[in-house]
Amino acid sequence: MIQPELAFSVFLPENTQPWFQAELCPIFITFSRIAKKSPNEVACILGDHNAAAITDLAQRSAGDWNHDPRISAAVVIAPGLGFAFDQSSLEKVTLPLQLWSGTQDLNVPTETNAGLIFKFLPKTPEYHLVKDAGHFAFLSPCNPLLKEHNPRVWNTVCVDVPTLNREEFHEAFNEKVIKFFNKSLTVK
Repeated sequence: MIQPELAFSVFLPENTQPWFQAELCPIFITFSRIAKKSPNEVACILGDHNAAAITDLAQRSAGDWNHDPRISAAVVIAPGLGFAFDQSSLEKVTLPLQLWSGTQDLNVPTETNAGLIFKFLPKTPEYHLVKDAGHFAFLSPCNPLLKEHNPRVWNTVCVDVPTLNREEFHEAFNEKVIKFFNKSLTVK
């Protein structure tokens, strides 16, 4: 018997019906396991504070999610909630996709996010696993004034491991993204 307090206490209101809990079991048990293993993962932190939003999303049917036909290629950078997907949930994602993840991303670790998405996509994406990149390394280099005005944000968002030069990384990153879109998009 699954103990609801282990799997659902973060997400579900006390008056949630048992059928709803059972239906969500696989996703929330997976979430619970990931939260214990990677408590710093963004989904685990946000889940603690966004029970209503998560419950709302979990209740939506597959028909609530639609593909926008204007999107014909995508670059996905450091995606989260990868552990919530399986092969069947990604089977309709067939557009050209460039997927990025960092080996030092503690917010959305590759193993439980981009790695799973890569594994379950029906069409192999162009995949880049960036050595020494943390979650925020994909943001443009920070304005040095931020260090003085908001050191907490600077330390969280702007400081990379010493072996990653964000400016050099972004030169290569930007070039690869442009090349991907030039190859994948056609003028209609």
